[in-house]
Amino acid sequence: MKKSMIKFFIPAFALPFLASAALAGELSVVGTGTARRQPDKMKITFSVSSTDKDMATARRLFDERTASLSSTLAAAGIATNEVMTTGMDVNREFDYVNGSQVFVGYRFEECYTFAAKLDRKRLERIKTALFDSEAIESLRLWYDLFEPSELRKAARANAVANAREIAEGIAAAAGVSLGEIDEISYGGDRNGGYSRANCVNSMAAAAAGDEAGAPTSLQDMAVSDSVTIKWRIE
Repeated sequence: MKKSMIKFFIPAFALPFLASAALAGELSVVGTGTARRQPDKMKITFSVSSTDKDMATARRLFDERTASLSSTLAAAGIATNEVMTTGMDVNREFDYVNGSQVFVGYRFEECYTFAAKLDRKRLERIKTALFDSEAIESLRLWYDLFEPSELRKAARANAVANAREIAEGIAAAAGVSLGEIDEISYGGDRNGGYSRANCVNSMAAAAAGDEAGAPTSLQDMAVSDSVTIKWRIE
């Protein structure tokens, strides 16, 4: 008994469509982007404190130094609204001698933050006034941005552009083309935010004779981000 055979005829014009269907799929690419900008904000944190075994004496010394600081800020041309009190502490302070706790005294401390538009000449005048003040115990300087969100937006846009550039290169090498985007995956600020430029422990630098601890040139603020995009390929 003869077996019957069924043959299918595929027209020539249908072959390209079948080839495209065989190549259909997806391409997933991770894009990274970085944005940089010069800082536009200067910040100084500093503190005033006093310590004495007699609480009344410690308080009197603290009040005297606070009054002295007010004169220093006024002489430096710092406006009241440019300085914010970030906290005040009153504690009993102890030290350890041969394993035993020894009372040092009552410690009064108040911390301040100064922030304003970056102005190098003005900053030098302010630092000189603060360093010359005997009321200040610690001081720290760094540079920042008033609107860091704009830098993050630029980094994200660069990450998306980078993903597309990579995807187009891969598609061209494989002889296919990118179709519509199927999926976008984003974790958000994956590098933990942006870097603060030139964070300087100015008090220590000044003690070392480093012109009040300020760098001669400012580094760019930088933020990096990443995004995963999945395209259809045709």
